[in-house]
Amino acid sequence: MAENVDPTEELAHDEWHGVGPDGPEDILDDSGAPVIWGGGADQGHITPHYVDIRYEHAGGSTNVLTNLAMDFLEKLSRRFAARLEAIQQSDQAEEVTAETSDWRVSPRNDGQPFVDLMGDADAEPLIQGLNSTTGVYVASFGTAWETVQDAHSVVRRRLSGTTIYRNEGDPIHEPVSGDADLVVRLRPMAEEDERMLIHRRHLNSALRDFGLHAFFNGKAVEERNETLGFQVRGIYTVEMAEWWRDVMEATEDLLGLSGETLGLTIEFDAPVASAQATAICKTLRGNLAGAILNGPAFVENGGTMEALDDLARTLGSLGGSTGLRTGAILSSSKKEEIAHVRNLGIQGIQVNSADAIAEARESLSSSQS
Repeated sequence: MAENVDPTEELAHDEWHGVGPDGPEDILDDSGAPVIWGGGADQGHITPHYVDIRYEHAGGSTNVLTNLAMDFLEKLSRRFAARLEAIQQSDQAEEVTAETSDWRVSPRNDGQPFVDLMGDADAEPLIQGLNSTTGVYVASFGTAWETVQDAHSVVRRRLSGTTIYRNEGDPIHEPVSGDADLVVRLRPMAEEDERMLIHRRHLNSALRDFGLHAFFNGKAVEERNETLGFQVRGIYTVEMAEWWRDVMEATEDLLGLSGETLGLTIEFDAPVASAQATAICKTLRGNLAGAILNGPAFVENGGTMEALDDLARTLGSLGGSTGLRTGAILSSSKKEEIAHVRNLGIQGIQVNSADAIAEARESLSSSQS
């Protein structure tokens, strides 16, 4: 079974640059910013043989790929990378039977209709998105590392008010403002970072961004009694749900976070049987914040409209019985589509344009009357 795959063997740490009696330390450059391994400001220093970063050095790297952050990613990768590969390579789909919803999620949901705004996590779109809604801004990480590292820096400024250092010039002190709550939407689970290897394995892109986001922002969010939100695509089996459950538990343990700091929203973007979806949600209930049904992607990946409605109905039922926050991504914000998913029990929707927020909220309101 995939859950019994042994962790990657830990290679020697004695070549770690900056290692001290209490473990690895961040090494600072002349401006006071942490430097990275493997190039740029860090070139000339010993690079641990189990970490291989093949990116050109850029200003944002000094705030993201720090020694301590990479130490944390190494721990997650060594423990979970081999198991993830086994799950993804398995051709066997486990049999799941329908079960009653005799469980509840943590009290994160007030049950009210909602409209989330979706957009990029790049610096400018993220700032604009946070300022465009008073609800939730769902920030999607891109594929180019230059924009990903920039996004991580801006997210840190938003969540913790951390001083961000430029590669050259004065540091940026101001936090990013905005009234919206922030949820980061991770890359699909099938993607790997081809230019970041740990223990000779390409690092999974979703695990990379999950780990960096939790490492830099978990404590700051916990101190405010808030939730650090993630929206995850690619959880189609109970085994994958168990993998994410264990990753989050390990993250909480390694970072000293409480059990309700990390909140995971599942995005169902491919056909999943209703019983399977229920079992996936139940597996993740300790950290489960919500479930989103991506209608256009579901159909594009081979799902029928009948199956789509069936899954929406199942998620709507779960929302009523367990307190799960349920939403949908629609092909349009037309009143008819919104009314349809509301009739199936879905509480809210996610839109990709600030201009669509007001109309969507009006449609949700009218669908209740």
